[in-house]
Amino acid sequence: MRDFSFENKIYMNMLNRQVIFMDQAACYCPEYLATRALRHYPSRTAQIIRSAYLGEIPFTQYGADIVFSSILSGQGERWQNFGETRVDFLLINILGRELYIKNGFMKSEVNALKSAIKSNGGNIIKISDKAYKIWSDSICTNNSDVFLLIDSATFEYAQDSAAHLGDYLKQKSIFPNSEIAPIFLGFEYLAAGLIDEGIEQLKKFIDKMNSLNIKKIITLSGQANFMLTEIFKVLGITHDFEIIDILDLIDSFEGEKSYIYGGSFYTRFLNKSSRFNQLLQNNEEKNVLNSWEFVPLLEADKRVNQVGIWSAPICPEYFPMIKNENLLEKIYTNAIIEFKRAGFVELVICDPYALNTLKSNGFEMKKVNYFLSSMGMVKLC
Repeated sequence: MRDFSFENKIYMNMLNRQVIFMDQAACYCPEYLATRALRHYPSRTAQIIRSAYLGEIPFTQYGADIVFSSILSGQGERWQNFGETRVDFLLINILGRELYIKNGFMKSEVNALKSAIKSNGGNIIKISDKAYKIWSDSICTNNSDVFLLIDSATFEYAQDSAAHLGDYLKQKSIFPNSEIAPIFLGFEYLAAGLIDEGIEQLKKFIDKMNSLNIKKIITLSGQANFMLTEIFKVLGITHDFEIIDILDLIDSFEGEKSYIYGGSFYTRFLNKSSRFNQLLQNNEEKNVLNSWEFVPLLEADKRVNQVGIWSAPICPEYFPMIKNENLLEKIYTNAIIEFKRAGFVELVICDPYALNTLKSNGFEMKKVNYFLSSMGMVKLC
């Protein structure tokens, strides 16, 4: 039996706890704010999963649509108020989605996802020829035991940051292994409820790293770091690699009246909000008195927001198997409203899916800077 299962008391107890309704965070839940429907609040979704698992209600398409609607942002969940484990709802939602798939739902969507990955050469998104050339030309490599993990979304959506990142790594005397290619770690399989496929995908990556004699892996996104520092243990996978977050190699960000969007993986699942605040420190600042609760804005020279766990998500930070366009549009709109209250000059975006969502929605991209391009370089005389 796979340990990551509701048959394991650990996860059944986790599910039981998640169904206890705590409405304190409802006004921060992006799905609830978009629909004003409590069926999309995490505890209600957990109730549907639990009741279906126990046979108290039938498995239905209506229930499946609710269980698959969460963008898995970690926002608006009970842990934010009560200091509980950050990943519990994510894990029980993944298991709940697997339940519905095993009971015959989402067949066409599952087939479409698998077909897309196959047609994309094993990547979750289509990678352009241009992206391959840019990354290959930008990163200076050698026969190294350090691997630069460029996840698929970063490889395609953040390719304009490749040259700056390459120069930054050279200044740090970091020359990674010559294997420069997009990497799909399998989070989208997990988010679709395809847990066994996700385990297989992650194991393939680890086997590849072992074949290259890799000792250290540098991750460039919150999702990739989360997979290799947290999720692999849940899945019963082991590795001995040192995982280095690119955030820990950055000395500082450059910015002027910047709003930092840390992203859900970094701020909530990895608890790295304070790191962003350290990377772009103001010379002078004062609190904006009419800030929304838990989302403080600043009158300051460099950073106009205090990055924290309550900031609104722009989008799912993964490629979702099910896309409720109306829901996603409202979630995006609510986030933009929050950002604009800050009076920023530029947005510093720290997630590749969020970057792509802004571009796809016609946001004024000249006001957007990706965090891999915001790293402060050493000024040479």
